[in-house]
Amino acid sequence: MTDIAASMPNAEHIMFDYNNIDLANNTMTVNPLQQQTKRLQAQLDALDDGTEKIVDIIAHSQGCVVAALAKPHNVRRIICLTPPDSLNPDGMIKIFGSRPGSYIDLEDFTNTFLIWWKESHFI
Repeated sequence: MTDIAASMPNAEHIMFDYNNIDLANNTMTVNPLQQQTKRLQAQLDALDDGTEKIVDIIAHSQGCVVAALAKPHNVRRIICLTPPDSLNPDGMIKIFGSRPGSYIDLEDFTNTFLIWWKESHFI
């Protein structure tokens, strides 16, 4: 995403990650979708200071899902780069679980995924 930001030198950009990255221990903790959505909403709310702004979101992969779930009111458009074609838990576990050193908390993952799925009215 830094290449995209660099290609727009006249635009202010805010880049952030939905997850917790610990550089000292070289680990990343993936937050539940509800928490990722709240983090995006907080970023957007911070921009909503009463002045007129044009806000576009450029999201990648799961970030596309999070942007859609946030249903932002103060965004002109959401540009999705390679959105996931499926949120199948088995597929996600297979992909992320195959990464060296990864650990998946299946109980928390399943509960989080099912809560999101129900809240999103898919069930």
